[in-house]
Amino acid sequence: MKFGLNIDDRRLDFSCAHFLTGHETCGSLHGHNYRVKIDVLGDIDPDYMVIDYAKLRETIRKVSKEIDHMILIPGNSPKIDIKNEGENILIYKKNGAKLYNFPKDDVVILPIEATTTELLAKYFYEKLSKIMKNVGLRITIQESEGYLATYPIEE
Repeated sequence: MKFGLNIDDRRLDFSCAHFLTGHETCGSLHGHNYRVKIDVLGDIDPDYMVIDYAKLRETIRKVSKEIDHMILIPGNSPKIDIKNEGENILIYKKNGAKLYNFPKDDVVILPIEATTTELLAKYFYEKLSKIMKNVGLRITIQESEGYLATYPIEE
């Protein structure tokens, strides 16, 4: 029989800025204080645990720390072009109009199509599932109070 763990720890929160190109209200650069919640499903190990909470928290924190206090850019977006110019990252709309010029050190380019909460949940899932191979995972990202996205969801 499988056991489930649920982790909801403020120490896993992260803050970052992003934009959703072409979106009416989220098209401008803005930020959120995100919360990461994780459900783990697995068998009991010889120590009578599914996974050690401290190790789990450390693993999640590594992923959230990579993007904490950064500007998130969707590297696979069909709506923007990203140019590396010296110490800066330039973001252009596909029609050629410049959107942003950011210091490279402030930017993380993610392998996703958009920096929506849904795709951030999937991003965390994919990163964590490569590390935590012996358990089932479900990731929930909360972008603000009451607004959450979860991945994966069984149909």
